[in-house]
Amino acid sequence: MAMTTTTTTTPSEVVTWSICVQKVRFIVYASFWAMVSVAITVTKIYVVPYLAEGPADGSTCAPFSRNLPDLGVVPGVGWDFYTQSDLQERFGFRNVCTNWDYSPAREVTASVYPVFEYAALVFIIMEHLVVLLSRQKGDVCDQGEVRPWFCTVSWILLPIKLVLTSQFRMIFVFLAYENVEMHTMGFLGFQICLMLIALQSVGYIIEADVEYESCRHHTKLLAKAFIIGDLIIFAFKVTATFYVVTHGKGAPWTMKDSPISGMKVGQIVDLVWMIFNAMAPLGLAYLRMGFDRHLEFTVKFKPKSVHEVDTETQPLTVPNYGSNTEN
Repeated sequence: MAMTTTTTTTPSEVVTWSICVQKVRFIVYASFWAMVSVAITVTKIYVVPYLAEGPADGSTCAPFSRNLPDLGVVPGVGWDFYTQSDLQERFGFRNVCTNWDYSPAREVTASVYPVFEYAALVFIIMEHLVVLLSRQKGDVCDQGEVRPWFCTVSWILLPIKLVLTSQFRMIFVFLAYENVEMHTMGFLGFQICLMLIALQSVGYIIEADVEYESCRHHTKLLAKAFIIGDLIIFAFKVTATFYVVTHGKGAPWTMKDSPISGMKVGQIVDLVWMIFNAMAPLGLAYLRMGFDRHLEFTVKFKPKSVHEVDTETQPLTVPNYGSNTEN
């Protein structure tokens, strides 16, 4: 079918902007730590005094329903947030999540949490677009930055990461002191998601042969060292978290005293995991913002057709040579 189409688009109908993917990644982790800061502040101002004072009417409803004489906790009486929390009981130590386990810190933190979640979802999609564009470059000029298999893996990981990230919000739906298994399941999924993000990020550096001058031509070596360390601590962390999901309490090995005074083994694992997955990525994203290429987005209305002729679908007409009548 032969078709001729003429379209028009005015400059005012086009919106174009560009942004570095690593800048979005920086926003993700900055939002997370901002969320943590809000949780810690609200907990210190409101939650700690509330839990210490206890219910005015002596109610034995959660979180004042526990009866743990060895921990100094009895039903209907206040307790100390820093030494007698539910997670302290189950894990032997407090982690950062404890700061949003109780009202009103949970509700306030949940209200600012979407900033982190939406930024994370946008980053995951943008990182996938980088892989697609790198592959298309190869299709056009036969010098692609990534091979087809890497693009396929990115397509497979995309929905998995999106789902796991979106379900991290379950930490606010299921209360830690009522259903710690389901509360922790959302966190388990997000741990897996962060590991997949790290693997794809490092994989792209290796596959696309990315090099940063600040790394003195050792970018790929440093990336490999980072991902090996991350995988090792991930193995410990995900094992411990899975035990909580299946047993409702910390794994016995995580509750043992560590060589560091006053710290449990699980506490050290948690700290090292946070360094690899919440602190280091923030710094790395900041450093890479100045070097990584930007993605450019163009949004415009679909052009209107000014003239369209379909030569194959035009109706046939019989030429008019005049009438020839006979008398």
